[in-house]
Amino acid sequence: KEETAWHCKACSKAIKDNQESIACDHCLSWYHFLCSSLSTKPKARNWFCKNCKTKLNLNLFTPVLGTGRRIPASSLIFQILNV
Repeated sequence: KEETAWHCKACSKAIKDNQESIACDHCLSWYHFLCSSLSTKPKARNWFCKNCKTKLNLNLFTPVLGTGRRIPASSLIFQILNV
């Protein structure tokens, strides 16, 4: 029986069945929770690795026109993409 082994993009070690792991919703790479600084599953619908956050400028905040509020750019991207 052949099994597919997923490897953590951060440490390159195999992700075992009993290890908590998460996939980036942009690059689809897998990470151990510990390698991604997570201790529990994120509450957000989407999760992005550090590289993709930088690439997509998801750490920036965007003003909401006419409201005086600022929201995370990631929220704006999902609103635009209707995700």
